[in-house]
Amino acid sequence: KTQMTIRSKTYKGSGFNELKFDDATGKEQVYIHAQKNMNTEVLNNRTTDVINNHAEKIGNNQAITVTNNQIQNIGVNQIQTVGVNQVETVGSNQIIKVGSNQVEKVGIIRALTVGVAYQTTVGGIMNTSVALLQSSQVGLHKSLMVGMGYSVNVGNNVTFSVGKTMKENTGQTAVYSAGEHLELCCGKARLVLTKDGSIFLNGTHIHLEGESDVNGDAPVINWNCGATQPVPDAPVPKDLPPGMPDMRQF
Repeated sequence: KTQMTIRSKTYKGSGFNELKFDDATGKEQVYIHAQKNMNTEVLNNRTTDVINNHAEKIGNNQAITVTNNQIQNIGVNQIQTVGVNQVETVGSNQIIKVGSNQVEKVGIIRALTVGVAYQTTVGGIMNTSVALLQSSQVGLHKSLMVGMGYSVNVGNNVTFSVGKTMKENTGQTAVYSAGEHLELCCGKARLVLTKDGSIFLNGTHIHLEGESDVNGDAPVINWNCGATQPVPDAPVPKDLPPGMPDMRQF
């Protein structure tokens, strides 16, 4: 009484194509069954309006081709799950805008390649945490500008290697402190300070010149009497763990 069906049987087969209308109150339905393929051709515009829910299930592959533009508006939430791989290609520009928070989690490896320029701007606080190793290579120049304070804490050893010239400029006060041994070397000239208060100045030629005065005070002053002690060598630092590179912080 409430259903009307149009059905055609498959030629020399058990299949069928069907168009069914159900007009039962509260159960109204239009059902379409295609035994194999279904093609829809619209020469102008097509509009689909679903008041409640919409679900699609595809057993194999899906391909969507949009000649010009595509706009997708989602009122609340979107969840996208990809079982294996995902490839996204943008021919020109891409803009991503997140109103509140964004979290990205990568299980193993993440690689980023930028052809020309890369800029990161953080309005408040930025924290980088690396569990094991971090290295940075710059082909030409690198500059660092800090508005107020700058602190570097290294648990073991630090090595700075400069190919030509190194300059340091302090506007007011510079303090160099070492717990056991402080040494300044240039060729055969050495200036060594040790924690027991000894100061060793060693060189091929030593020149003292004061424009006004040269003062020296001590209970005993020895000159040319063989009392000079040899300059102590710097303590040998403990070796880094095997495979641990020399980490530099500029």
